[in-house]
Amino acid sequence: MKTQPHRHLFRLILLLCVLFLTGCQQNGYVNDTKTGAVTVESESRLKDGTYTAHGAFRDDAGYAPFLSLSVTKGIITKASYTEKDANGKIKTAFSDSEAKKNYTDPEDFYQALESSLITHQDTENLPGDEKQSAADFKNLADVAMKNAESGITSGTAVNLERVYTATGMTAEAAPRRTKMTVTYQKGKINSIDFTVDGNTLTERAQIGEMIDKSIKADSLSDVSFNAKTTEELALLSAYNEALTAVAAKRIPVQGN
Repeated sequence: MKTQPHRHLFRLILLLCVLFLTGCQQNGYVNDTKTGAVTVESESRLKDGTYTAHGAFRDDAGYAPFLSLSVTKGIITKASYTEKDANGKIKTAFSDSEAKKNYTDPEDFYQALESSLITHQDTENLPGDEKQSAADFKNLADVAMKNAESGITSGTAVNLERVYTATGMTAEAAPRRTKMTVTYQKGKINSIDFTVDGNTLTERAQIGEMIDKSIKADSLSDVSFNAKTTEELALLSAYNEALTAVAAKRIPVQGN
């Protein structure tokens, strides 16, 4: 009995479809870039739903990152990332501390990050040299995907690495310029640098003592020590004013 030609054709089409989908898996392409429709059926550790994460505190310029992921059939099919201030204003330019080698428009960079996450289903191949934004995106995406494993759909505030600066003047007859830089890692003060007229004074006993107190207490509240000279008193006052200025920048974020 002869096999009908249309059966051969059907089998050929089926084989081509399997090869096509296998190729998609190997290349990391898991959904249609135009329609967003899932084209690969595979087991996933992610549960369907929408998952959000945001920075726990605003950065030195007043912006905070927000990320939303949509998971369909166990696959990330949509990602939306942005950075905005307390009034909802979207960030339109990278800060001086961020490299701008590959992108000048944050929106273009965000889209590249989103596309990479959807294509590869992980954060190991993120593009660009915009260091803070790329690091923020990775940290938020990792948390959101971790939540997706357990189906936790409530928004998560994430403590990101943050660097805050404050400048001022000492209260002296001949005022001197001061600058404080406070670095946070995993939500805690990691380091404090305090300079006067561009000179680091950490080696001075009183400055080192103040810095140690702030780091150990993990606090931006005023510190105190027994100032023995007018200069020491002026430095103490300038140091505490800088702490207050930094505290005013480290603003908690209230979700989306």
